[in-house]
Amino acid sequence: MTRRTPLYAAALLTALAAVGCTSASAGTTGTGTAAAPKPAATFSDGGVTVALSLGNWDGNKGTASITFTPEKAGYHIYSMDLPPDGIDGLGRPTVIKLTGSLTMSGAPSTTSAIRQITDAGTSTEVPVYPDGPVTFTVPLAKSGTGEATTLISYAACSEDGCLAPVDDHPVALTVGDQGIAVRH
Repeated sequence: MTRRTPLYAAALLTALAAVGCTSASAGTTGTGTAAAPKPAATFSDGGVTVALSLGNWDGNKGTASITFTPEKAGYHIYSMDLPPDGIDGLGRPTVIKLTGSLTMSGAPSTTSAIRQITDAGTSTEVPVYPDGPVTFTVPLAKSGTGEATTLISYAACSEDGCLAPVDDHPVALTVGDQGIAVRH
């Protein structure tokens, strides 16, 4: 099942750039066909490693795959469907946003099923993804050439508690005629 998610991803991309990343561009192969996704950036913040790959770029549109992997067993991230302030103050939505020369040509999606958990000491149910890695696919469209930023926001929690949330972690990108590259 594909789930729509809020747009806090811009923070993630910024975080990747700020914490240190590897870079590659998303472009086309010599035959003019879309290239396979290449690892573009990776960062760790708030107990989660985030990896961004770019692919299927045709010169004007493509996709980004963003994988969130909690660094400790038993941790999960919150659903993109969670309200900005959580439910009764509980939880932080996963959000991916784009600024600059890239826009989203559709809503981010994931095949990870959402499950409801009940916070200890309350009866409030909060939507989360399963423990472990969750990958989002973000449809991208070029709105010009030049700088772009992905901002990614999220929080990781377990039954024992939550780690510090990450808000608007930036990943700096450059959009050119031949593809997209991570700026360091």
